[in-house]
Amino acid sequence: MRVRIIFQVLNGGGLLPFHQQSLLSNFVSDFIPAEYLGTSDWNFSGIKGQTSVTSKGLFYNSQKVTLVFSSRNSDLVSSFVSGIFSCDTIGLAGLDIRPLEVLEEVSEIQETELKYVCISPIVLVADGMPEEDFRQFIPPTSPIFGDLLYESTMRRMGNLGIDVGFFGAPEIFSFRPDLEYLRKSKDNDRKFSRVYTFDDRANILDLRGYTFPFYLKADSEVHEFLFNSGFGEATENGFGMVDFADRKNRTQLLEFRKIPGNLQEGA
Repeated sequence: MRVRIIFQVLNGGGLLPFHQQSLLSNFVSDFIPAEYLGTSDWNFSGIKGQTSVTSKGLFYNSQKVTLVFSSRNSDLVSSFVSGIFSCDTIGLAGLDIRPLEVLEEVSEIQETELKYVCISPIVLVADGMPEEDFRQFIPPTSPIFGDLLYESTMRRMGNLGIDVGFFGAPEIFSFRPDLEYLRKSKDNDRKFSRVYTFDDRANILDLRGYTFPFYLKADSEVHEFLFNSGFGEATENGFGMVDFADRKNRTQLLEFRKIPGNLQEGA
């Protein structure tokens, strides 16, 4: 279940840091019920709105901003939304917001190859990799990039009790980056990879994140998992949220459905 929570901005011109993952991870965790904290089965975006870049961070110009939150567990999503709407106002660093409404994104994925965009950075961590290597750059065009994403996806699905079965076979899981986007990024000296310093209240880690469009061929059940649970590692910390790139696919696959009022009893 994936929802868009829309907030009213109470202090026009509020500021948030450029890299919001640590801030938002701590914020989101405060609204995850204790019985779900050990599952790591959720994913979320950054705070999306009209912004300007300043020396102090992102300056929010819009009257409304959005947070996308998702999990395969609809009860977890319902509890999270109810917790958010129990608050009259929420302070996030230099941004003060009030929850207004929530929309469900309903997906019906039947295709096996889709193009995605990253709405939060994808993090790769190899099994057994020492922490000091978490910041290393792996070329998206190298076979190891796709292999690590495949291994991560199968491991995460297995840990959540999903029988990957035949659709977990490597030969039907094919990742390829948008080469034109990577070329233009290089030509324009535009970064698609950055190191994010992440503080989860217990550890401070330097994690390399990648943000670029890509194509993925996989079983439709794998696509559904990635859409709801994120791609790569540290997804419960706000990394790896993806969205459909093609407008035609977005129209066909997504329906924005207003959540019934009984989900917002705390409002």
